[in-house]
Amino acid sequence: MDDNVLAGAEVIINHWLALQPGEKFLIIHDEKYALEAEALRLFAEKARANTHLARFHKPRQHRNDLSGIFVDVDVAIGVTDYSLLTTHSVLDAVHKGLRYLSFPPITLDGRSILAYDFIQEDLQWASAAGQKIVQLMLPHEEVHVTTHAGTDLHFRYRGRKPNVMNGNCQHPRDVASSSFECYIPIEEDQTEGVLILDGAMGQIGALTHPLQVIYEQGKIVSIGDGVDGKRLSDYISSFKDERTLFASEFGIGLNRLGQCLGRCYIEDESALSTCHIGHGRNLTLGGELDAEGHYDLIMLKPTIKIGSTTIMRDGQLNL
Repeated sequence: MDDNVLAGAEVIINHWLALQPGEKFLIIHDEKYALEAEALRLFAEKARANTHLARFHKPRQHRNDLSGIFVDVDVAIGVTDYSLLTTHSVLDAVHKGLRYLSFPPITLDGRSILAYDFIQEDLQWASAAGQKIVQLMLPHEEVHVTTHAGTDLHFRYRGRKPNVMNGNCQHPRDVASSSFECYIPIEEDQTEGVLILDGAMGQIGALTHPLQVIYEQGKIVSIGDGVDGKRLSDYISSFKDERTLFASEFGIGLNRLGQCLGRCYIEDESALSTCHIGHGRNLTLGGELDAEGHYDLIMLKPTIKIGSTTIMRDGQLNL
């Protein structure tokens, strides 16, 4: 097995999860991610955890079949294309004490996500930077984002709580993602304005040209033409759920080792000089929208204002 893959697996087991001897550890994985599941299992067994693998077929279609899978499990990781992070099964299990790490391993360049450099980012640095942003957001309820490309967007998060994800998942009831970000589950009917999408299109990957997306009352009402516009429209249509058109999360990347190149959507949305809009299901994030899926659209070098404070200018944090 590739040394870089093993190095990534070791970081996740020993640093992100801090797996302990005797803990009951469940690895849920798609069939095509047997390599990643095996690498994680090797280090989990070195940590003397009681480890089980559950190969799951088409979790998006059969996510309700997860009911009961977390009984007597202390720690679980989802190594699946379809993120289980915001499903009712995970939410219920977390309330009962499970700690859960979402690790969608989708890449578009043929490499295992475990071999990507961004996994080696310092958790404490990302957490400290994220908490500074949280403290700046708490007294306010609106975010304004602009870019030189032409983005001009307003989000509102009245009554919603900002938080930080950075892979760290070490305590009961922790919910974490492999994404490094400060996020807020924005009000689902309040996003207004124009996004000039110039970063990446989540699981779809890189753009050929910047793409205009228009929001009214929280919902995507227009997507630009061309190849990229069709790809995005077709992807959203594949959920067969109009609720996936609604903006439901705003996130700011917190990973200094990440790059937004359209080769891995977790890396794309984690890159420090980016921010993203999440759409669709946001229940586990603290929102109210249940939908058939969740995806992110990423923009480059944003200027982000919270109240009168500019926390990022042209992609540079100002904390």
